Amino acid sequence: MAHLYLLFLIFSLMAALMTAGVYIFLYQKYRLEIIRYYLFHLAATIVMVFFVALTFYAYLNMGLFSNMIKMLFAYTSSMLLFSAPVIYTIPVLFRAVAGKENTKRVKLFFAALSFFSMVNGLVIFSRGYINTFKSLMDVFLINPWLLALMWMGVLILYIVIIYSNILVFRAYKSIDDPVRKLAAKYLIVFCIVSTILVYFDFEAQRHQLLKQQYPVGIFLQPLNLLVFSIISLAVIQAARKIYVEKSQKIPHAFIVKYKITDREIEIIEMIIAGLSNREIASKLFLSPSTIRNHISNIFEKAKTPTRGKLLNLINNTIE
Repeated sequence: MAHLYLLFLIFSLMAALMTAGVYIFLYQKYRLEIIRYYLFHLAATIVMVFFVALTFYAYLNMGLFSNMIKMLFAYTSSMLLFSAPVIYTIPVLFRAVAGKENTKRVKLFFAALSFFSMVNGLVIFSRGYINTFKSLMDVFLINPWLLALMWMGVLILYIVIIYSNILVFRAYKSIDDPVRKLAAKYLIVFCIVSTILVYFDFEAQRHQLLKQQYPVGIFLQPLNLLVFSIISLAVIQAARKIYVEKSQKIPHAFIVKYKITDREIEIIEMIIAGLSNREIASKLFLSPSTIRNHISNIFEKAKTPTRGKLLNLINNTIE
């Protein structure tokens, strides 16, 4: 069973690494912001799954942990320690897809939660491994704060995941950008698939379908990584098709009708390519505030309040 698990883990990691390679290639070529968010989150997930699985494999095949309680502490602490980046990347990715601005304050808040999870994991591992607990009741009686820290860390991780999914669910109908709409749809599908996998994982534990008592989620994490790699790759390919592979020429009739200047043409072409205000500013060597003013002027001329509506108007303009 240990070697079968290891093979499945390697397969999942290879699929994720190949997907990350595609991300890097596409981001270097097209500089789409959504690819960057997906890349960061996938990298964080790969790190988490690899080290948590490594901890479990050490217990299962190498006998590094003397009993199940120590294994539980090692598994939980490694999950909290190496899921710390995920606590940051999940809400940042989901907020970007939902159209919510990731301000410095927002990033700092989730970075603080991530840091807390990392410290929490280190404390749990160091205190749990040196003690000779034989059951969870021993932990509760001798070091109840240790058990509280463990549950608090896990709770923070799941609260962040639930918050991120609710954010996308609520924003789905109001998303007008075609790529973010598609990304939201796939994230919702991923959420549903993950929920089903969690259910079956807990059922397997409850009915003792496995010969040994494995920690809940140990098989779920590589499978989730594999599913996320496949789904996110589909999103990125669709983004490339929608924003890049289609013609980026702005109809002459649109330029004449709305009196679009040369600078505004450059900016509209970059909007079609899916670049953010900051990325447009970087390419044109202008400040983000100047780009915002140009885009506001474009919206005012075309009588469109959003990027999505502007793109629709351009696509529907006949030469």
